[in-house]
Amino acid sequence: MRRAAQRIAGRDLLGESIPNAPMSATPAPAGDEAIRPRRPWLAGLLAFLFPGLGHLYIGRWLVALMLAVVPAVILLGALAAGALWDRGLTAVIYGAVLLGIAFRLAQAAWAVSDARRSEPQYRLGFCNRGSAYAGFIALSLIWVQGLSFISRASVLEIFKIPSGGMAPSLLAGDQVVAVKFGFDWRSIQRGDVVVFRSPADPKVTLIKRVVGLAGDEVAFIGGALQLNGKMVVRRSLGARSYPERVVGSDTWVSVVLATFQETLGQRTFLIAEQPSMPRYRQDSVRVPEGMVFLVGDNRGNSQDSRHYGAIPLENVIGQVHSVLLSLGPDGLRFERFGLRL
Repeated sequence: MRRAAQRIAGRDLLGESIPNAPMSATPAPAGDEAIRPRRPWLAGLLAFLFPGLGHLYIGRWLVALMLAVVPAVILLGALAAGALWDRGLTAVIYGAVLLGIAFRLAQAAWAVSDARRSEPQYRLGFCNRGSAYAGFIALSLIWVQGLSFISRASVLEIFKIPSGGMAPSLLAGDQVVAVKFGFDWRSIQRGDVVVFRSPADPKVTLIKRVVGLAGDEVAFIGGALQLNGKMVVRRSLGARSYPERVVGSDTWVSVVLATFQETLGQRTFLIAEQPSMPRYRQDSVRVPEGMVFLVGDNRGNSQDSRHYGAIPLENVIGQVHSVLLSLGPDGLRFERFGLRL
């Protein structure tokens, strides 16, 4: 009777299955014993979205950490080196963008290749848990954001030009890179374009051109700049049209400005005045020690040192190097990419 009862249950005394007997469903192994083949397309997608995540998915956690950490450090070092290499900074930034795209594609392809070569009976490990994936993504974001903060605070930062106060040198829609790494107040020269904290609100950053250093006598006569008793050389280029964005909207208008070529120190650049506005005059002022006199290139439409006085050097946080990207009313303005200031 006992043997018969066991046969009815579908197993003999040795625990072997008996033919034609009903089989109970066997649960899949759990934890580290679970078998899940790796999907190459998913490995590639994860790797492209978060460098290293694709390799974590196929169990190569050391490679995943390397891909998440090392390239970002190399990129930060390259940008710091580019900041010191004045003429090559723009090329370094464009190159870094292209290499970053290539790196994402290459490591995604690597993850796909490794997933295809993985064992069909892949056993899930500690790095294949949901908590491991979530932790890796969180740490990757923290790492990238941390390096980004270091870069913006001490290496270089990108600023968007919202209006035409620096036209025609900088137009609304331009995005410029300002160098902070290696920047020294003592290196500021007349004609440099700098980024500084607004004297009215330190949280607001502005961009203007240096026209006066400590000890200089600065005046404007008939709208023209006078420095230390001598008129700064400028040449009329006639009236030119420039795109301008209406403040607080996405509407663009065309503004006609009287344009001049001005030479200040070792720099030659364009400035503009609004023909419809009366020419302004400012009596001579001496720039105090530890300060600079900053003016917008659009002399008839700029709030600058003529209104709020000279700016302390400690408010200056970097020097504008070049235009990286420019977006106007008709789309990208490729002719402005890489424009050196």
